[in-house]
Parts: sequence; structure tokens; C-alpha cells
Amino acid sequence: MKNLLNKNILIVATVVLSLLSSCTFLDTKMSDRFDREDFFDNEVHTYSFLAGVYGSLRPMYMTNMSIWLNTGTDEMLYNQNTSERAGSEISQFSYSPFDKEVTLVWEKTYFSINQANDLIYNLEARDSIPGLDMDNKNSMLGEGLTIRALNYLNLVSMFDNIPIRLLPMNDVANPQEDLLLSQSTPAEVYNQIILDLENAIPLLPETAIEYGRISKSAAQGILVRAYMRLAGNRLQGGNIGVEECYTRAVLNSDQIINGGQHSLLSSYDRVFLNQIMTVPDNNEVLFEVEFTVTSDRDNGSQVGFYSGPKTSGADANSPNTNAWVYSTTAIEDVYLKNENDTRYDWNISPFRISYNHAKKKYEAKELTNHIQFYPGKWKRVNRTLVEGGETIITFLEPGFISKFRTSFNYPVIRYSDVLLMKAEALNAISGPNGEVIALIDQVRTRAGIRGVEEELIEGGSGISQDAVLKAIQDERMRELCFEGIRRFDLVRWGILEESVHNLSANMKLHESWKDDFSFMTDALDRAEHKHQIFPIPDDELVVNANMVQNPEW
Repeated sequence: MKNLLNKNILIVATVVLSLLSSCTFLDTKMSDRFDREDFFDNEVHTYSFLAGVYGSLRPMYMTNMSIWLNTGTDEMLYNQNTSERAGSEISQFSYSPFDKEVTLVWEKTYFSINQANDLIYNLEARDSIPGLDMDNKNSMLGEGLTIRALNYLNLVSMFDNIPIRLLPMNDVANPQEDLLLSQSTPAEVYNQIILDLENAIPLLPETAIEYGRISKSAAQGILVRAYMRLAGNRLQGGNIGVEECYTRAVLNSDQIINGGQHSLLSSYDRVFLNQIMTVPDNNEVLFEVEFTVTSDRDNGSQVGFYSGPKTSGADANSPNTNAWVYSTTAIEDVYLKNENDTRYDWNISPFRISYNHAKKKYEAKELTNHIQFYPGKWKRVNRTLVEGGETIITFLEPGFISKFRTSFNYPVIRYSDVLLMKAEALNAISGPNGEVIALIDQVRTRAGIRGVEEELIEGGSGISQDAVLKAIQDERMRELCFEGIRRFDLVRWGILEESVHNLSANMKLHESWKDDFSFMTDALDRAEHKHQIFPIPDDELVVNANMVQNPEW
């Protein structure tokens, strides 16, 4: 395969990645050069390799899974009128099998899979490792299985028909017999994802050994997500069946909810302030990808640089946000169904911030065109309006500041997501009942809005199964917006094209819409059925004759 699995995993490259891209829970620096077989000869070396496995998630969540895959939905739009800049191909429904970004997503994810495969293979091959106790060894194995499952879930959600590789590839000079694998069906990939997670869960601790590592509930949460996607419109339950997928989603949600390790924080904005301010708190976040920028090392993200309110700093050592994405009128309309929703002020930013060199101070400019509002979930700088017309500017990032990179951790799965997935699964199995309503209202109560039953009755739709599903869809948008989930939700509900076409029509009718925004509506209008999945990169097809292109591509 012509990807990072066979281009970059010579032994020395594996050593460098594993040691230099370590997570913050183990800030290992390379002090020696040693052979690959030495990696698992003691606790320290094994720990270093584990850190590299976690580090291999960073390239995907730096921009692709965190930003670009959520643009071109009814939540967020790419506001750059170009096909040359980062994110444009994926965001504007203009991608093809030849696009570099689609290829990079494929390569980066398979590279991470290979790192996880190497960890799993070597841990399973050893009864013991000097200095490493059995509980930690088992946890490491469970963590590797979970990371592999997460990567395969991302890949199958994007590409449908993909090869399943379960053994490490470590030397391209002596390729294994399975170098050119055939594709597996989506159902087969989901079977492997489920198997990996079911094998991982008994090995993992109730509470992560260290912050930033995977716990039992993190694996269970990813398993719930897998069942919900498998049950969706596109796959119809695979080999398991729709109702069984929903039943298993409920059972695994219950394990998390009843486990007592997680709960909603009292304040919604606190969840994201913790990530911006690097405060470790796993009460609500089951698992997040960690990023760190220091004066001598850049393991940073670009969340907060490409997304967030436009911010121009005083100099190169000040926070800067290019703000290449806008929030949408669709998400604003959903928020305005409940005027007191506290999530609106945090998630939607109707302002820009810039440094006034003449006055030597930062100033906020309030925006009036709703089409140009920014997503504000991960903002580097905030503004607060107080009585008397005063505006207070607050810098949120602690420590070292990089103009182009942030140390914001990025959530893979949160407790509120689990609550809403369980509510959706229960509603699908037996329709709305008291438990379904209570699960939704847990999320709504924290946001300061009325119960869903009252809203539905007042709106005239009544408490039907379809009405409650629509309420859950809206609630997921309000609660989980900009977290890289929406595109996959729209696909599993079978409404991706409908949603973005409706947004385009809404924008054109909006009083603040102008012809200079037509490139954004043109991008939405390009969406069609084939965009539910991505094309297999042409590079893969050229090298591997055992692979075929996805239908419609």
C-alpha cells in the first residue's frame, strides 16, 4: 500500500515517533538510540512506545477530525473562497480520489493503526515485561485495542470499504504476505471494532491510570458510538441487526451511567475552558486527545487557530485565530427555539477581536451579519459585555503561547453524548417514555432550558417517536456542535444532503445573505448521495490491485 504504513515505518522512524511524539502523561525525550526489539524489554521502553501510540492520534485530530470534517454540514461552513488552502477540499464537497487531504486522512489513520498493532502484538507475545506489573500491562493492551478500534471506526465511517490490518508492518524491505490486502465490507470492519472493544473493556481500569489515558468507560463510550453508527440508515445494523445494535448501545451506556465515574459538570462552558486552560478533569470527558505547545517542542493543535472568533494579536507571541469557518444560521435557529440556552453565548461568537496598535489595547468588534458569526467553543480570547456598554477582553490560554498552534485538548467522547445516544437508542426500540425524556432533560436542564416534553407539546408536534427523534437531533446539535460528530450523525440519520441543501436555501432567503457568500451556498449545493462516504484514494488503487473504488466514485 502506498501510504504511511509502508513509506515511513522503517525501524528508525518508529523509534523517533514513539519517543518524540509522547503524550503529556509521559513527556519522554529521546536520550538513546536502541533497536526495535529493545522497546519492550522493560517498563520504561514500553511506556515510551505507548506514549507514541497516543501521539499518533494527534495528526488526525489536529485539524481533520476536529475541524474540516465538520465543515460543510448544517453546523459550520468553510468561509475561504479557494480550493488551495487547507481544509477546502473536504469542507466544500469538492474532493475526489485524487485529493491530497483525503489521501492524508487515509495515511495518517493507517499509520496510527500500525502503531497500535505493534503495541498489541508485542504485549500479547510476552507473558511479562520486567518492571511492568500485570495490571498496567493489561491496561496498555486494552488501550492499544481501543485506539485501533477508534481508528477503524473513523475510517469505516468515512470510506466504508477498507482493508483490515491486525499485524504490524515494520520493515518495507521485507513485506509481509498481507502487504496488499483486499477490502472488507463495512459489516466486517464493525465486527472487528466491536471485538477489539469487547476484548479491551475487561482489561481497562475503572479510572484511567493517568490523565489522558483510556479507561473502561472510554472504551464503552466508543463502543456505544459504533453501535449507533452501525444501526444507522446506511448500514442498517450490518450482521447484527438494527434493534440488537440499539439494545447493545443501551446496555453499554448503562455501564457508563451506572458506573459512577462520570457526570455532567455544573457549567457547560467549564468543559471547554478546562481543555483551553489544560485543566485535567475527566468527570464529563471520557477521553480526549492531548496537545501541548512549549518553547522547545510543538505537539500542538490548530483547534482555536482555524476555528474560533477572528483574533489578531499584538505580535508573534500573541494568540491569533485565522477563523476559516463560520457557524451557520441553522444552528442559530435551533438555539433560538429556547431563548435562555446558556450554550448559545459560549458556542456562537458574534464578534472579532483585534489589537489596536495606536491605542495599545485589544478591542472587540460586534458583528451584525448572522452569516458571519464564528464557532466559539474553543476560543483563545473572549469578550464579555457588561452593563454600561463596557467590553472586557479575557485571554484564556495559560503558559506558553504560539501564534499558530494551541495546547487545547480535544474531546473524543463526552458524557452528554452518551446520555443522548442512550435516549436515541431507547426511543428507537420502544418509542418515547419517561426514561427517554429524563435523559434528554439532563442535558437540557444544565443549559437552562425547559423540558423537551413541554417544548414538543407547545410546538404542536406531540410526544411521538419521530418528534422525539427530531428533538434529539436538535439537542445533539446544540450540545455537541463543532466536536467532529455532526457529519457522521447526518449520514447515519440519512439526512446529510437534505440538511445542507436546506441550509443553502435558508441562507439565500436570509436578510443578510449577499452574492459574495454564494461560494458557500454553491459548496452546499454540490452535496449529493455519494458524499455520504469518501472515495478511496487513487494512490491506493494504483498500488494495490486488490482494491476497488467505492460505488458512485
